[in-house]
Amino acid sequence: MLHPTTVINPKISSTPAIICSCLIFQPLQIFFINKQIFIFIFALLALPLSLLFFSRSLAFHPVQSQILHLEFIAALSPTRFEARHVWKESRETAIALLHCNFLYFVPSFTLSLLAAVSSVVSAESGYLRNPIGVKSVLNAVRFTWRRTLVTSIFVYVILFCYSSVPRTLWSLTGGGVFGSGFVIWVVGSAVEIYLMAVLGMSLVVSVLEERFGWDAIFIGSDLMEGKRVCGWVLSGLMGLVTGLIGWKMEGLKMDSEDLAKKTRWTAVMLLKGWEAVGLAVLYGAVMVWGYVVATVFYCECRKQHVVWEVEGGSVDV
Repeated sequence: MLHPTTVINPKISSTPAIICSCLIFQPLQIFFINKQIFIFIFALLALPLSLLFFSRSLAFHPVQSQILHLEFIAALSPTRFEARHVWKESRETAIALLHCNFLYFVPSFTLSLLAAVSSVVSAESGYLRNPIGVKSVLNAVRFTWRRTLVTSIFVYVILFCYSSVPRTLWSLTGGGVFGSGFVIWVVGSAVEIYLMAVLGMSLVVSVLEERFGWDAIFIGSDLMEGKRVCGWVLSGLMGLVTGLIGWKMEGLKMDSEDLAKKTRWTAVMLLKGWEAVGLAVLYGAVMVWGYVVATVFYCECRKQHVVWEVEGGSVDV
């Protein structure tokens, strides 16, 4: 059996035009075409997922700080007996934290999978100017969730394996803010952004095509041929927005910890709580927007390619 061969259409728009179209103009049009569906996805899937993520981050931050504190004490313990006792307490706390993380992981992964499939299906129908209903979205989820599940596992494994590469290179070269350490950080970040673009495309492929796993990843990479810079920029912009939200949330966690040491309940803490809720709402909206952007980019790439698939003597164009 021959594998699909991709032929690039020579009529390719400029990179800035594609970025603006995929990031702003077409997602807005798609939202207004299927606004009820996207409000449904945001309210029932993306927002609960975002609140779950932020509540987990806030709830587990004191425990993580406690583990780091215990490890610091163990490293400074004068005797091996005291160090062993502190390390044991730290290990028990870490195991308890791992169990709690698993309890959060199951609903988070389920909501993430449902949000991804429903958002991609709704975005594609909006791109084709074909409004979709709730029943059609549910049917699409029922038929495609297995493929998306398999591909998402591949995505998580690849990102997990890659995350250790820059740190390993950093430690081997001695690190440092300038010099080789800085170069490793820049190159590693650029590669990670591109990798996220390809893997995001593969998730869309697994939803809209009968592909999954490595096949979806390879097809997604092939579709980006000629538009890799666009995909890299879009991935970087979405990563920048989510990174800013995460950075703001880290600041809230530190402020909340400092306030908790002074008083248990103040107007300032209440204000910080509402600020955290606002960040969670914003993160949920960005999450849905990211799925729509990825779908629009997929549709633009697919439109610019002609795929010839030869299988069993038949040719499908």
